Amino acid sequence: MFNAIASSVGSWRGVAILIVAWVVIAGVIQSLSPSIEDVSTNDQAEFLPNETEALQAIELGSEKFPTFRGLPAILIYRNPAGITDEDVAKVAEIDALIRADETRGNIALVISDFGESEFSDGSSRPRQPSEPKISPDGTAMTITVVISGWPGEDEFGETVEWLRELDEKVAVELPSTFEVTGRAGILADAIVVFQSFDFRVSAITIVLVLVILLAIYRSPLLALLPVVTVGIALTVAQSIAALLADNFELSLNGQVTAIMAVLMFGAGTDFTLFIVSRYREELPVRKDKFEAITTTMRAVGPSIASSAGTTVVAMLALALALSGSLKTMGPMLAMAVAVMLVCALTLIPAVLVAMGRVAFWPIKRIEPKDEESGIWNRVGRLVSKRPGALLTITFVALVVLSAGLFEFTPRFSFVAGFPDSAESKTGFETLKSAYPPGELAPTTVYVSKEGVSVLDHLQAIEDLSAALVADPIVSSVTSITRPLGERLPVGIEQVQPLVSMIPDDPSEIGALMAMLPPEQAQLAGSFLAGQRLVSTDRTTTKLEVVLNEDPYDAQAMDAVPRLRETVRDVVGASSLSGATAVVGGESATNYDSRTATIRDFQVIAPIVIAAIWIILAILLGSVVAPTYLVISVVLSFAAALGISIVIFENIFGHDGMAFDSIPFIFVFLIALGADYNIYIMSRVREETRTRGLAEGTRYAITRTGGVITSAGIILAGTFSVLTTFPLLDLFQLGFTVMLGILIDTFVVRAIMVQAIVMKLGEINWWPSKTPRTHSLAMERSSSSVKNSS
Repeated sequence: MFNAIASSVGSWRGVAILIVAWVVIAGVIQSLSPSIEDVSTNDQAEFLPNETEALQAIELGSEKFPTFRGLPAILIYRNPAGITDEDVAKVAEIDALIRADETRGNIALVISDFGESEFSDGSSRPRQPSEPKISPDGTAMTITVVISGWPGEDEFGETVEWLRELDEKVAVELPSTFEVTGRAGILADAIVVFQSFDFRVSAITIVLVLVILLAIYRSPLLALLPVVTVGIALTVAQSIAALLADNFELSLNGQVTAIMAVLMFGAGTDFTLFIVSRYREELPVRKDKFEAITTTMRAVGPSIASSAGTTVVAMLALALALSGSLKTMGPMLAMAVAVMLVCALTLIPAVLVAMGRVAFWPIKRIEPKDEESGIWNRVGRLVSKRPGALLTITFVALVVLSAGLFEFTPRFSFVAGFPDSAESKTGFETLKSAYPPGELAPTTVYVSKEGVSVLDHLQAIEDLSAALVADPIVSSVTSITRPLGERLPVGIEQVQPLVSMIPDDPSEIGALMAMLPPEQAQLAGSFLAGQRLVSTDRTTTKLEVVLNEDPYDAQAMDAVPRLRETVRDVVGASSLSGATAVVGGESATNYDSRTATIRDFQVIAPIVIAAIWIILAILLGSVVAPTYLVISVVLSFAAALGISIVIFENIFGHDGMAFDSIPFIFVFLIALGADYNIYIMSRVREETRTRGLAEGTRYAITRTGGVITSAGIILAGTFSVLTTFPLLDLFQLGFTVMLGILIDTFVVRAIMVQAIVMKLGEINWWPSKTPRTHSLAMERSSSSVKNSS
């Protein structure tokens, strides 16, 4: 197969066909595919593990509470000196401005202590007349605005920005502050960051690649080669990704497409370096450029294919994940690397040979490199002289770096990863300082039983509310029997008769209130304030549970199983026995995601390691070399993660490391580390056949050391682009992968692996052997004859 691929670039006709075919295919696919922005989504439900209770809660809430299909924006007004009558007036004015605005069609619901709870369908439900509710510390008030629609739409972001500008209309002055946070504010801020993500990643990566390649080759045309060819491949891959997302209901977001660009530019530039490096070796000793490129592709084609194959297999293994983000990213990145492989085997060599020697301009003559000079020749000689000592030093160093794993502090809060300037983050901190931190994202309990009105089972709902609020981590529970977060002033038996009086049409509630005696009207008002917590068909009710802990922290997540058990036990023992009872919300979602991530890592890590071992075994014809090569990449991953944790927590002052980044880091470092293993070990085996173990290994290091170092620097550089973004999760992902690639390039691949090869000798290739080629035997025979004469 590789002979046929190599032959395809062996003539002008073949080169022209390949280049034209790529241009045409790229144009056709791009014209047929939708815009990648149009098929991307930031809907959290799309990336949740399947069949989890949190996902069931989202689906049940969406079905039974269609009015609440949206995200809450929490508007928090705070006066550190204490809320005054003037402050209450300003909050009331803000509330009035929101309710009076008729241009914001995506405001589905307004919840506050002023006026009525108004819905986008025109209906309203009265609140109990009361004094405005002020935070426990007396410094803050909130208004909740539910915004419908997709957060990626311009209208959604514009509404969030409009809400944030309301403080100017009511002249909020320091020290008072007015901020918009909640899920709507958080996602709006995240989308602002990701809107320029793809372009910024691509632009910085291109500049970085150009600078590094200019430094390596001192040829501007050669530096442009991967930029142009990888750019075409990236266009094809993104178009295919958009088609897959559009036609097969696959989820896609900005993070996936941005990492796709980083991975393709990194891998594509590396493949280009491998091809150009070998092409430069072959040009001076071949009769023409076509023979040189054909020989080059026969030599490096299998290595590039195996290298890409390990990455594809590793990424495809992510499809076995429960976590939606892993399952989504894996196949998309696998497809992207596959496209990059086809590009590396066809388009890159075709463009390279079409450019001819002008590709190396301003260098006029390409001479064979001096094998006995250069830093990598010295490294090769050092490793061949002291393999044992160098193996021990590098192994101990990596183990010491890995010790940082014991300091690992998992971080689950997405908000904590935002820049300090983000209003959703500062608003969250304000909310935490004035209210129980769970106010930002209450845990939601749904109880649903088809064919039954939950209003006929108020005692069961009250028993559940009481059981939940009895948990030490729960601050308050808002339910149909506790519409304002506190028990009604009378017993349930006095409220139950009001149920039969509630009209089906919400617009008739006002007339009912006017008919009731004052005391009963006040009780009815209190009870009816909780009707937003009952579905229109009355089969479902929800309870909003505010926790004492940050809903994004581990303590809140750890409480989720306990709360779920309480819900199941209480509902099962009540008159609603047999009802569907699920616990959702941010804490529950993060708990289910954490559980899925742990499971995914335990399942996927062995599969990825086994798959890479098999590929290496097939390529090298050995079971020994693949074993220590896989161990070396795992040790490299542990060292990179360990030292990164130490740097993050002790130098950068981070409060932990994003937990769900670990599987991504593992797959990237294991797969990319195996790529370099394949390239260098293929060359070691090739040279050992003709030069013997010690000399062949030294020669392989001399020939590949420079290109692997350059490839490692470029790949590390492309991932370092992620550290330029203000989201902490991306910064940590990019930094750790960058550091891991550098460790792998300069320590593991350059020294440690070569030292192992030297120590094991012929055992490296067991059960295969490394017979000397006939040509070498003839050369030695000829040499012996000459010497004897």
